[in-house]
Amino acid sequence: MLLDRLLWPSCLVKERACRELAGLLNQPSPPPGLDVALENWIAGQPLETTCAYGLLVLLRAKLDRGTVHAEKLSGLARSLKSPSLLAALLLKELGLTVGLSEFAVDSGEVPQDFAIPDFFSGYVQRFLPPVYCEWAEWLDVTIHGSFIRHWAFEPEQANGCCGAGF
Repeated sequence: MLLDRLLWPSCLVKERACRELAGLLNQPSPPPGLDVALENWIAGQPLETTCAYGLLVLLRAKLDRGTVHAEKLSGLARSLKSPSLLAALLLKELGLTVGLSEFAVDSGEVPQDFAIPDFFSGYVQRFLPPVYCEWAEWLDVTIHGSFIRHWAFEPEQANGCCGAGF
């Protein structure tokens, strides 16, 4: 149930679930299978943000306890469904040395016929702080690129649904 709470829309619910899971991991006798369930949950997340929620549980546990099992982290790092720069940086904070280049992946070139989905255009500022759009527009103007098109393309590739990629 706590793992499901990491996906709730409310940041407060996510934070409380994170703290509770970290507290359970730090008990002298953690519930059997909790660490495996958390690792499987993290590894199975299709988006970098949801993967990060699970890694933040491990980071919270490390901050509270001071240690984390490095041997388990290397296996987890190899099994991530959505490797990303964010995941690499969180794993680095947990004490695992990872090659950032193998984690910094994207979906490749945006096809010429790709049109930004209406959902993305209409809701990007509702899911994220509006300043992200301002920065993206600045990047497009400054580098004469197509950052916004690529940004809209990524979640489409992740699981075929633009809204889930925010």
